[in-house]
Amino acid sequence: MSDLLIHGGTVVLPDGERVADVAVEGGKIHAISAPGQTFSPGAFSRAVDAAGLVVLPGAIDAHVHFRVPGGEHKEDWDTGSMAALAGGVTTVLDMPNTDPPTTTLAALEDKRARIAPRARVNWGLYMGATKDNLAEVKQARNIAGLKIYMGSSTGGLLVYEDGPLASIFGGYSGRICVHAEDEQIIRDNSLKFSGATDVTVHGRIRTVTSAKRATERAIALARRFARPVHICHMSTAEELELVRAARHDGITCEVTPHHLVLNEDGLADLGTLGKMNPPLRGKHDNEALWGGLADGVIDFVATDHAPHTLKEKMGGYWEAPSGVPGVQHMLPLLLNGVHYGRLTLTQVAQVTATGPAERFGIQNKGRIAPGHDADLVLAAMGDARLVRVKDVVSKCGWTPYEGMDLYGWPEVTVLGGQVVYERGRFPKVTRGREVMFG
Repeated sequence: MSDLLIHGGTVVLPDGERVADVAVEGGKIHAISAPGQTFSPGAFSRAVDAAGLVVLPGAIDAHVHFRVPGGEHKEDWDTGSMAALAGGVTTVLDMPNTDPPTTTLAALEDKRARIAPRARVNWGLYMGATKDNLAEVKQARNIAGLKIYMGSSTGGLLVYEDGPLASIFGGYSGRICVHAEDEQIIRDNSLKFSGATDVTVHGRIRTVTSAKRATERAIALARRFARPVHICHMSTAEELELVRAARHDGITCEVTPHHLVLNEDGLADLGTLGKMNPPLRGKHDNEALWGGLADGVIDFVATDHAPHTLKEKMGGYWEAPSGVPGVQHMLPLLLNGVHYGRLTLTQVAQVTATGPAERFGIQNKGRIAPGHDADLVLAAMGDARLVRVKDVVSKCGWTPYEGMDLYGWPEVTVLGGQVVYERGRFPKVTRGREVMFG
């Protein structure tokens, strides 16, 4: 008897969408029914009725901060994993700006040891760049990439001078991912606006020019050293056009949900809950980024899930840390975009699963196809549902999307062939595995 049958859903396959059955065996997708064919539910240990639901590949969030080690009071791998599963996310890649930061082999292995017994999702890790840790990074096994913070952000990682940047780009042949904000502009504007107290000053400190200039530098370094480079959390129309012109040079990029659906006009209501790096931009940037997502210039969506406690966020502008949670609401926000015609279901699968799997060479992930891992999400596309704080699973206990009505919500999440989330419950605890990067 086979393990699991997903029966009668609209399955988003690599070649399009159609009603089909998905048979799972040994944690892998075993077979997909042909058009007009069905599999017998009685031949399976469990059958899930997916009629009326959309079946997508489990989402891959390639940019999260699950705060271990050092920030466990605001997130950990239990709460972060459950928030991910509730949002249809089955794989996450965790950033290095922890405490201590993941900049040495010892810190990398310590982090692996902490995560392995706690993660309820599949996972991978980045290392962070410093001015002098390249030799150690080059010895690291199976990492998502090397993260360079060209502008200061949460944590102490920062490399922005020309010499160290050239050394890293010239010496590291793996995946380079950059936080592209210009540090000198940030410092100059921080002094200029040092007396400001309103959160709207954030965008005047971390300006569009700051993002554009850092992205230009990253692209120039990529061209100089023939390195493919990935731009994290792109926020502006100007950056989008830079990447569009440089895609033939191996430049890729991601966008966050908050830079798609929130903008600076909402800061009066959000206050410091809307403070993140890079900042919220204008409505025209929202529109440009949705367009770049639809036409394929933006490779995928990643949340930059960066939880802080409400107490921390409710400090004054200068005291409140930057960052918002997002892993639970990425897929609903994008499915809401399908409802309003911004994306197709096939495009959602591409930008949440296939795209990041291809960009990072994650083996056996990102598609609903025989032989791939059975990481799946079943989503309802019918009635709108309100984003409510009481439904937030993340330890931080809040969301910048509170009060939004969204069409498209995960109902069931399958990890390695096991139903691990089902309509607000977590019926089975399954430990995720560290992914393998090709």
